[in-house]
Amino acid sequence: MRLMAFLVDAVICGFVSWILAFLWVSLLFLGTILFWWSGAIVLALYMLLMEGSSGQTIGKMLFGLKVVREDAGPLGMEQAQWRAFGILLYPLVVPAILDFLWALEQGQTLGDRWAHTTVVRVQG
Repeated sequence: MRLMAFLVDAVICGFVSWILAFLWVSLLFLGTILFWWSGAIVLALYMLLMEGSSGQTIGKMLFGLKVVREDAGPLGMEQAQWRAFGILLYPLVVPAILDFLWALEQGQTLGDRWAHTTVVRVQG
């Protein structure tokens, strides 16, 4: 259920990010950075505002989920900020995980492929 709720929220935020992408394109290099991060920024702000005020996003509301503190108390703005900060790490963490998985499967990371290198076991 949590994944489904996240997907609903991601679609909502993805639509907003897609609209913002047209603005980012006009900013050239800075626009490229903003475009890459826009989905995470929009999702983090959305979660901060929604969960910080009610403990729920639209996706969580649809699936009957709510964010609470570990002691089952209501979510505060500080906890909502930390949760939103975690979302901002996704554009960094997800590519690193995918690169690592690629390395396990193919024997090379993306950097290895670019440099035409590989890591081998040294004998002796």
